Amino acid sequence: SYNPNKFVDDDHDNMEVAFHQICMEEKRRAKIDREEDEREMRLIEEEMERELADEESVRTLVGGVCCEYMNKKKMNINSKSVCEYTKF
Repeated sequence: SYNPNKFVDDDHDNMEVAFHQICMEEKRRAKIDREEDEREMRLIEEEMERELADEESVRTLVGGVCCEYMNKKKMNINSKSVCEYTKF
C-alpha cells in the first residue's frame, strides 16, 4: 500500500545541483538556441530567395510585355525604364 512517509525527504535531494551542472546546462541550452536561430535564418533566407526569384520572373514577364507594347508604339526603351513602367 502507499506510504506517504516514505517520500517525505526525498524531494529535496533531487533539487540540489552543483554550479558546474548549471553551467553545463546553460552551455547546452545556448548551443540549442544558436542552432535554432541558424535554422530559422536559413529558412528566412530561402524564403527571401524564392520571393526574389518569383519577383524577377514576374518582372521579366511583365517587362517583356511592356517592351512589346512600347515597340508597337514605336518607342525605344531600355531595361531600366521597364522597371519604371512596371512599378515594382
